[in-house]
Amino acid sequence: MNHTFRGLMTFQGSMDEIDKHFRKMESQFMPQQKKMMAGMGVGKHTILKRRQVKMETEAWEQTAREYQEMLEDMCEQKLAPNLPYVKSLFLGWFEPLRDAILAEQELCKVNLRIPHGAYFNDLPADMMAVITMHKLMGLLMTGNGGAASIRVVQAASVVGEAIENEVIDFEI
Repeated sequence: MNHTFRGLMTFQGSMDEIDKHFRKMESQFMPQQKKMMAGMGVGKHTILKRRQVKMETEAWEQTAREYQEMLEDMCEQKLAPNLPYVKSLFLGWFEPLRDAILAEQELCKVNLRIPHGAYFNDLPADMMAVITMHKLMGLLMTGNGGAASIRVVQAASVVGEAIENEVIDFEI
């Protein structure tokens, strides 16, 4: 009887080891939970975000080219006074604003002690000019009570945030 008890214990020990091994193997073959972001897999989210960033960047660049071409055409044909008011404002602002941004970017390259210098050259001047004009016009058009005015701090914050978002997206 002693011999039977030892055999039973050995058998039970073997079964415990087999059970441990089975649980270990089972966890390896169980489908693992997919990492999700915004309701989809992380890989798909990353691909879609990159595509969106690329499309937005191309749209900003296209808009900058269009302003430049429109400005050149209007100057060649001497049609600038015939443009709608807002378009003439945009065309009148685009080149001087872009030139001022370019000058500031050059200054930031030379003088490394300027606080915003580390970030100011992250986007092309054309793109920064288009973003600035569009954000400022958006603020002016959503002004309260028909008064076309905005606070400088609010304008600076909105433009800065838009450019910061573009820099983040531009680097991806």
